[in-house]
Amino acid sequence: TLKEEGEKIIQALVNTVKEKYYQQILSSPQPQRLNLETILEYALQKANEVLLEMAQIGYITWHKENINFIIAVAKPDIKNHETNLYFTHHGQINALLTHKASRGVYKEINIIESVNGGDDHPQKLFSSTVTGKLTLHDRFLISTEAFANIISSYQITKICDEYSITGAKDYLRALILNNATPTNFLTHSAIMLGMEKETLASEQPISQL
Repeated sequence: TLKEEGEKIIQALVNTVKEKYYQQILSSPQPQRLNLETILEYALQKANEVLLEMAQIGYITWHKENINFIIAVAKPDIKNHETNLYFTHHGQINALLTHKASRGVYKEINIIESVNGGDDHPQKLFSSTVTGKLTLHDRFLISTEAFANIISSYQITKICDEYSITGAKDYLRALILNNATPTNFLTHSAIMLGMEKETLASEQPISQL
């Protein structure tokens, strides 16, 4: 079934990217100097090779148009109060950045729209990686297309302006529960990333996948 196919592809992606990504960090004598974008690109290349091999032996059927995901790496920079983001995406996924330009003024940026149009080779799942910074008070929201159809980017920006990260997540969850028909957390789902002063730790790992 399509569900079983999807589970196989997701598991292969997760296992391969995590293994190849962390393998490079753990084997390096100076992991702090590594270029995480290059490491991620290498891990994605290996994941693409694994998926193609799985398709060639008949373990999965290659339906690239049915695959939707974002794979992201976040590296905290405690000194500068920001987080470096590295990610790639494919399919019907939404990624919205709400940036605090000044007091009470937030700008919304649709990340996916700004980077679409890369390589679309039929046997290449990953076209390119995107990099950026998440500063204090910024919010990075990754969601399914169905989620974005219920809650507009304007609403998300207003909610991020008025609530903490936890409060914003609770508010968005309540909106989905009240408006999604039928309620399906797999269809209407989102992940919000952000930085707040009270959640900053003195030490963080070099990167988190």
